[in-house]
Amino acid sequence: MMEETPTKVVSLLGVALTTMALLFTVSATNASFTGPERTVPDTFGPDNVVAVIDNAAATYSYFLQDNLFTPAQQSYALASDNISWLASNAQDGLVAALGIPQPSTEVAQVPFQGRVAGAHTVRMVQQDPNQS
Repeated sequence: MMEETPTKVVSLLGVALTTMALLFTVSATNASFTGPERTVPDTFGPDNVVAVIDNAAATYSYFLQDNLFTPAQQSYALASDNISWLASNAQDGLVAALGIPQPSTEVAQVPFQGRVAGAHTVRMVQQDPNQS
């Protein structure tokens, strides 16, 4: 018991702080054996603990949104835009390098053929007999 070890020091310090907290609570509430005159707020009650957990979770969620998800979305959008621009501009060179024949871009003029229901019907307009 004569040697100081970290375990002994920490345990004695914990006992001393717990005793001081108990004595402070007794003196702050003016407690006696019949009961306290004033009540101490229950800081570790279920309502208070759940509120602290909710606030911590919301704060962490906002932190992740601001520092991880939003910058990642912006980086992805920039990279996607750059890659699509490169792909659209490199298409002709890649086709030529691979020796693939390019399709013709001419549009054949085909006469209109009605492919929609009612394309060949004629709409009859009825005249009102009161109008002449």
